[in-house]
Amino acid sequence: MMLNDTISSVTPVSHSDQDDSNQKSCVIVKPELCKACGLCIEFCPKKVLHQGKAISSMGYEFTVYSGEGCSGCGTCFYVCPEPDAVTVVQRPPLGIRH
Repeated sequence: MMLNDTISSVTPVSHSDQDDSNQKSCVIVKPELCKACGLCIEFCPKKVLHQGKAISSMGYEFTVYSGEGCSGCGTCFYVCPEPDAVTVVQRPPLGIRH
């Protein structure tokens, strides 16, 4: 099975009715685990990930989240071949504190 077949078989959560200015999600990339393969960047539907300029302790220019625009679909998490390198965090709505 090819990677494109795997991607097309994943059904991401639909967030099309959400306003990106009221951001519900963000991406956390652990630099020490990212191998800079670029799959998360390539397949991110919102294009909010890019190759960073900083070098990790492992010698890679790791992926960086732009800081806004994540829809929370999880595609970056699913395509990443490195376990635990990418995490998508759902933020609680404004005004709700735990």
